[in-house]
Amino acid sequence: MRLLHVESQKYIRLKGVYQAGNVIVIDMVTGKITQNGRNILSDLDMVNSRYFAFDSGVNTLNCSIGATITSEFREVYL
Repeated sequence: MRLLHVESQKYIRLKGVYQAGNVIVIDMVTGKITQNGRNILSDLDMVNSRYFAFDSGVNTLNCSIGATITSEFREVYL
């Protein structure tokens, strides 16, 4: 599965078996990737991924398997 950030043309690749109804969460802040609450960080293709960060405002994501995607950008102030 490839998750493409359209604005930057960078992507994250996951290698694994995913079925309809699975909930996959990629948390860029904590570096965690889960499938239905189970850690699947080992599915991350570190060599072939081109990491991206969300921009303020609109972020468009495309998924190679035609999944429904919800993205959320949270501003953090230190």
